[in-house]
Amino acid sequence: MRKVSVGIALILCIAMLAGLLAGCNGDSGAGDEDRVFEMNVNFTVSEASARNIVEWLEGIQEESNGRISFNFYFSNSLMAIPEIPRGLHSGIADISQLPLPNFPSQFPLNTRLLQLPFMGLGDINKATEVFNQIFNEFDELPAELAASGIMMLTANSFSPYHIHLRNPVDIREPADLAGLRLLTQKAEVAQVIANNRGAPVELPPPEFFSTLDRGVADGFVNMFGFLTMFGVYELIDAHIVFGDVGFFTDFTMVVIRLETFNQLPPDLQRLFTDSAPAMQAAEIGHLSGMNAHALQRARDMGSTIVELTPQEIDVWKQAALPVHEATIAELEGLGLTNVRAIYERILELAS
Repeated sequence: MRKVSVGIALILCIAMLAGLLAGCNGDSGAGDEDRVFEMNVNFTVSEASARNIVEWLEGIQEESNGRISFNFYFSNSLMAIPEIPRGLHSGIADISQLPLPNFPSQFPLNTRLLQLPFMGLGDINKATEVFNQIFNEFDELPAELAASGIMMLTANSFSPYHIHLRNPVDIREPADLAGLRLLTQKAEVAQVIANNRGAPVELPPPEFFSTLDRGVADGFVNMFGFLTMFGVYELIDAHIVFGDVGFFTDFTMVVIRLETFNQLPPDLQRLFTDSAPAMQAAEIGHLSGMNAHALQRARDMGSTIVELTPQEIDVWKQAALPVHEATIAELEGLGLTNVRAIYERILELAS
């Protein structure tokens, strides 16, 4: 009799566990049609700058017929940028922008390789295509996010980064960086600068304006749109443009908490996944327009603009290779898998 009792108890336990797991994966049954899923959305930018994402989510809310509701928090009012992964994991936010440059240690395969200097990813459209292809081909990239309890809804490139200077300097080759104090938040870019006898100043972008204004730095490496976003036009009088590929490029994501997404019924999950490509295209259009406008404004202001030739850019690519190899070795030393395969596939897609 004891064996029969244990067996029945075990069956009941398995059935209860299966029911709980089904609920966690969005198969929660008849009640889903009436349940309202309320989500907190964290933005790292202002309401005006978040327009495309807001319109996308409002469209999802409308298509859900009231079954999804969003609370929007702009300009880091819900949590600071460094707190985003932890805040999503703990449930403070359900959806958030995730600027990848801020998390090289937590998401190294999503940041360190794709954003190496002179990978030649191309303009914002091409770079975004390369990123999404790599993300879909190598399980290691989504797995990094899943380890923090989040998944990607959409991603895009910011746009190629260039050198912007307080005073005109004719920079044509890496050796011309000698003695220049250049702001960057990226360690690999800082290393290229240092390798060529420049002086990298590693600070987050919000500190660029005050640092330039005090004369502590001679310039910075970032996209043209940064001039508008952080209001530094008055401090910059020259630009070194590395064609369509830039010095490097960064990426940003919109991510959702895995637990939140798994609680949604399949039809509500599809509202996000099916509409994400259109939102990505809108965001690319917005960023492309912002950068084109910023470049034209620089021209209209009479700033000195030095445009490097493809042959000159090739010299910079060669100068960056030691940094590439050091980064690969470092990531492999951390025990990460497929590092070189990912790197070589990025170069293949970019070519």
